Amino acid sequence: MRGVTVVPLGGVLMVLFLLQGVHMQVPTSCPGLNSPDYTVHIAHPNDCSLFYKCDNGQPRLQECPQGLNFNPVLQVCDWPWSAGCKAVLASNSSSSSTSTPPRQTTPLPVSGTPCPTAGTCPDEDDPLDAPAVLLPHLTACGLYCRCVNRKPNLESCPEGLHFNVELQQCDWPQEAKCQGACPKLVNLPGSTWYPETCVSDLSSSNDTCNLACSSGYELSGSSVVECTDDGWSGTGGIGVIPSCKTPEQLGEDFIDKINKTLFGVNASMLFLLDESGSVAPFQFEMEKTFAEAIVNAFPLSETRTAGVISFDHNAFVDIELTESSTCDFERRVKNITYSGGGI
Repeated sequence: MRGVTVVPLGGVLMVLFLLQGVHMQVPTSCPGLNSPDYTVHIAHPNDCSLFYKCDNGQPRLQECPQGLNFNPVLQVCDWPWSAGCKAVLASNSSSSSTSTPPRQTTPLPVSGTPCPTAGTCPDEDDPLDAPAVLLPHLTACGLYCRCVNRKPNLESCPEGLHFNVELQQCDWPQEAKCQGACPKLVNLPGSTWYPETCVSDLSSSNDTCNLACSSGYELSGSSVVECTDDGWSGTGGIGVIPSCKTPEQLGEDFIDKINKTLFGVNASMLFLLDESGSVAPFQFEMEKTFAEAIVNAFPLSETRTAGVISFDHNAFVDIELTESSTCDFERRVKNITYSGGGI
């Protein structure tokens, strides 16, 4: 599998990240003990709508809601076109026309996020053989809290489903009968939410709030969010709250996202330097400086290489795509000379 990410700079320079042999680790067996941070699920070998939930080393058979398949990579019940499952039993297809209510679905952990709940977790640590205690989220229908050793951990239902308190599982909204509200928004440095009730009170379904950034700050995300039964929704999706950030913070976010994209995979970075007549010598030097800065931010190694091609009416390979030394790459970039027709 190979993916390509292109980063343009002023229409002059492009950086291509070529991801080679991307393989996500999919669990195939249950660990001996449950993790306090996440739940492991195993795909059923024959039926796309079934999966196993790991409980201290024991696989327990579960079923996705009607019409969904288990996605072993994302560890959730998902739409069939996204789950990528090919093995479907005839019995499964015949049962899809029935009105049997869904059983347990796979949770999607939202790590590092506190879970405000409409109840309280037990005051003692969980016995190994005790069923999980699940509590409804205080405001969002698509979220719920899993009690782990007295603390509520935030988990999410698959998109389009709500948490059913009575059945203790994710369910279709008409069955869950949840009426959500959205939590108060917070005016962080450089940001102001309007109207003021967005900050002072809980918001109801269909309410909208607008974000304005102060001078020196730039918008990260959408400027408008809408309250839904699943929580706040904007261009980033459910539960992603936009913010105002300094240019330095936006740059750090960019580097962090690229690092996460490249983590654990073989990758190559190809820099295209424009030295055509429309590019002046000082602009060509800026392109070279940018290439060096990117490689400094994402150091080269045996699994992360880089190369350079310069072009005007012809293309020239200045550095092969197999270069794996950051120092050698920087030295070779400095030695690339401008031969274009700019002034």
